[in-house]
Amino acid sequence: MRKFFPIFNCRTGAAERAILLSAAVTIFACAVFASQSVSQNPPPPPPDQLPSHGAALRVTARLVQVNVIVQDKDGNPVSDLTKDDFTLFDKGQKQQISIFAQLNRTPSPISTASTASTNRPNFFFNRVQGNSDGANSVTVILMDAVNTAFHDLAYVRARVIAFARSMTSRDRVALYLLTPSKLYTLHDFTNDPETLVRSAGGDASDDAAIKHANKLINDAFAESNYFYKGGRLGVVENTSQAMKQIAKDVASIPGRKSLVWISGGFPLYIGERDPIGARSERYDFSPMISGTAMMLANADVAVYPVDARGLWAPPGGRGYILPHFDAMIAIAEGTGGHAYYNTNDISGAIRKAIDDSVGSYVLAYYPAHNSWDYSFRAINVKVARKGLQLRYRTGYYAIPDSADGNGMQDQLISNAIRSPIQMMDLGLEVHAEAAASAAGHEIKVQVRVDPSRMRFEKNGDRWTDSVNIAWAGLSADGRVIERDGDRIALQPEQNGYDEILHAGLSFTQHIRLDKEAVEMRLVVRDHGTGAIGSVNIPLNRLFTQASASPPAH
Repeated sequence: MRKFFPIFNCRTGAAERAILLSAAVTIFACAVFASQSVSQNPPPPPPDQLPSHGAALRVTARLVQVNVIVQDKDGNPVSDLTKDDFTLFDKGQKQQISIFAQLNRTPSPISTASTASTNRPNFFFNRVQGNSDGANSVTVILMDAVNTAFHDLAYVRARVIAFARSMTSRDRVALYLLTPSKLYTLHDFTNDPETLVRSAGGDASDDAAIKHANKLINDAFAESNYFYKGGRLGVVENTSQAMKQIAKDVASIPGRKSLVWISGGFPLYIGERDPIGARSERYDFSPMISGTAMMLANADVAVYPVDARGLWAPPGGRGYILPHFDAMIAIAEGTGGHAYYNTNDISGAIRKAIDDSVGSYVLAYYPAHNSWDYSFRAINVKVARKGLQLRYRTGYYAIPDSADGNGMQDQLISNAIRSPIQMMDLGLEVHAEAAASAAGHEIKVQVRVDPSRMRFEKNGDRWTDSVNIAWAGLSADGRVIERDGDRIALQPEQNGYDEILHAGLSFTQHIRLDKEAVEMRLVVRDHGTGAIGSVNIPLNRLFTQASASPPAH
């Protein structure tokens, strides 16, 4: 029997809809979805966490994602490991790995079900093993004009511009500038080389925005030169605060983030070579640096310091680390990154940092501890094969959920729209169809939501929950051109609720976007658990396929 999706025509200012779901009003249907295996989604909670009949379904565990880089003794990536090769511990307690995948530039056939899914046209998923489009990771490039000598800054800028010109469509890069007075976001995440070049002031045109970028950077360099000559006190604290701000900026982006920090370095200590009588004035910054590293690791930010001073070697040609770079190496090791020094190839170091996560493994799990008490929980990953080197974040802070006010809810959805990486806490499967429209792009999307990350409450003879839906059209350089959204209230009776648990929650949306949009980002958030999922849909491919398809008879 063919079943049909309930359809909601969502436009700006649309009122909240209540869906009365029953056996007659179907929840999951349409033959095109019927053949899709549910095994792509994370497994449901263990049996002892499942509700008895008539009790509320409560799934409150949160997904913790760990990206693991595996290399052999020569530093070459190891790409033939399986899920069974890994063992993961959370504060010493062994965890069940719920999601496993390998990130590659090309899709990796994780399972028969996911491989079959990726071959079906116009189906999109937010599980890494079911998705071959979009970025695998994001990168922040930080030009540090506080800890870098003025004569090195011009070279740093030139090499960043050179890298930007060589970017690929898979790169998602944001550009930051640290000055003594402020941390500037020169441009948010983009894969457009020319946009990043202009933001770095690398274009000589008379465009007002480019002139502004050039003046901003030149003024910042001049300010930093004056500050740099004034002494080192206060530098470490300012830099530490900037690192923490970057961690906050990208914390909502799922998965591993890379921070390429181009700097002349700063010290662990000031006054360490002073005479014995002056050692009371010795400043030890290691506790501050350790706290900064932990905050970056908690946001899953891997730091890749690049020494702006370039190649330098003392007589005899022995290896040498320039002064004040030891603290940056410590931060790199604490966050799972890698330090680059004694090289003039800053552009190459940026590329290596971005590509470092390509071929890494994604391990995700729902912590069994249920102790969200702000404590730091160490993560330990082991592999069965001997002689391999692993790099991954060292742990996370078990921060409890915040109150779910409207402001927090809007912020979480905005974060998901901004993130080029698909959020996968709430499993989504989307079938998109293009429709002809003179006004812009019109898309019909059929969405299925993983029920294991939803939470219903029993209210009389019905079960209640709601989902927030948001979508945005993005330009070629990653800007959000427009966004809209809606809220769907769910009130199924028992048979409808049972159907959701069995097959998932499904609904249809008709969405219209501006013709300038090249990508649509669809976000769904479950109110009961706060879990968020997002899917990126490339519109050019969707509409190209639609125009190439023969007309229906």
